[in-house]
Amino acid sequence: MAKSRATVRFRLGPPASRWFLWLALSSVLATPLSVGFVALAVAFVAVHFAQSRARGFVVVHGWGVARTLVRSKHGKREDTLARFTEPFGITVLASQAKRRALLALTSPTRTRFIGVRLEGLAAGALLEHASIVADGDALAAHARDEDSMSATDALALLRAIREIAPLAQRRLFMSGTRGERIVLDGAELRVESQKPKSFDLDSPLEWRGYLFHEALGPAASIYQATWVRQGSSELVLVAPMPTELLLSAKSEATRPLAPTAKLLQPSTDEPPPPDLRTGIERLFMLPVREALARAPRPSRNAPKRHASSPDLGA
Repeated sequence: MAKSRATVRFRLGPPASRWFLWLALSSVLATPLSVGFVALAVAFVAVHFAQSRARGFVVVHGWGVARTLVRSKHGKREDTLARFTEPFGITVLASQAKRRALLALTSPTRTRFIGVRLEGLAAGALLEHASIVADGDALAAHARDEDSMSATDALALLRAIREIAPLAQRRLFMSGTRGERIVLDGAELRVESQKPKSFDLDSPLEWRGYLFHEALGPAASIYQATWVRQGSSELVLVAPMPTELLLSAKSEATRPLAPTAKLLQPSTDEPPPPDLRTGIERLFMLPVREALARAPRPSRNAPKRHASSPDLGA
């Protein structure tokens, strides 16, 4: 049951410039004071307050999280993002340029995004929780200034959610291309379908990320794949490979690799068997790999892998 708590609001909208407010004060204090200066000051103040007005709010209620959008023509609209009485996850995604971020709130039925401006001292703290996605990969559509919150408010929102739903930041709900429900729930990765599969991330497992090419008619596409095997369960998560991440990973080949770059390092392999594939949204491929990277690896005396599995490499 959700804990009872006071409602907390976090502002959505671009940071208001104080330039017009300073101009207004300068106009009022200017000498000689005239009707023209007063009118100019009033205009500057009006512009300042117009820019300062919030576009909406993310609100943490006692029952859950909602987004309220303030629209002059259509009034206010509130969209429920998560309910504390139902399972949900929250994942931080950041652009390669580290100028924008997304808070992805996922549930078994839908995904909602909140844009975040990575500015100020709080940006670095927020990036510690973030997985990197391609700059052009849905960020432009979901992280416009008028729909975004500051990094400071994003951190405060994460803390507020953690107080009531402490497991939300270790949970991620995804949908497969065949209608499968894929859940990363703390130390468990499972696929809920007609042939369910489950992987215990606290126990040794084999996994590998790689790329493969596949022709669809005259065109060929590059896909990223994450192969996982534990016991008799075997799975390959597949998604299109963003060109920006591919080029970024290649540029890191001649220098020491950061943890994220290692997970994106492009090694190629053969296309996986169709019966092992499960397509997912590519935004969530790296968070899954980061969770797998924390799992222990099997000992060197482990049984030989199936013939369908790609070589683990070095």
